[in-house]
Amino acid sequence: MKITFLSFIIIFSASVYSQEKKKKYDFAFSPELISQKDLFGGANLLIGKVVNEKMIIGMSGVRIGVESNFKNNSDLIIAPKVGFETSGTILIMRFSAVNYFQNTKSEFRLLPEIGLSWGGFVNLTYGYNFRITNKQINDLSGHRFCLSFNLNRKLIKEGLPRM
Repeated sequence: MKITFLSFIIIFSASVYSQEKKKKYDFAFSPELISQKDLFGGANLLIGKVVNEKMIIGMSGVRIGVESNFKNNSDLIIAPKVGFETSGTILIMRFSAVNYFQNTKSEFRLLPEIGLSWGGFVNLTYGYNFRITNKQINDLSGHRFCLSFNLNRKLIKEGLPRM
């Protein structure tokens, strides 16, 4: 019975999705400024879709990036990350997995964020880093604030609210 039901779901999903038009993905460069016990800078690539329907303007997709505190020698922290973001007219939600590296130390964290958005272009979020591995890096806080910009020509042209 379970195999029959699972087969039905797979066949139904394949037939529904096969009738859709091919989707073209939008890309956005997303620089960010982060405050979490120290000042960090970051660069991300957002791969997804620009949404401009009815009252919703924004962007949604997968984020791949890196952040760093840009300090010298033993204080340098570099953190590659991957996640998902959906930013709309006034609200943004983001979830990331981040791995912080400092010399031989490594710390993996999960990071949900929520905040305010201005048409998906300018985003101000608050997030909390949930530590998954043992604490090894002292220069990190659990709480963080992030100011980011989704730089995409289509998003700016079609979606940026006019003053």
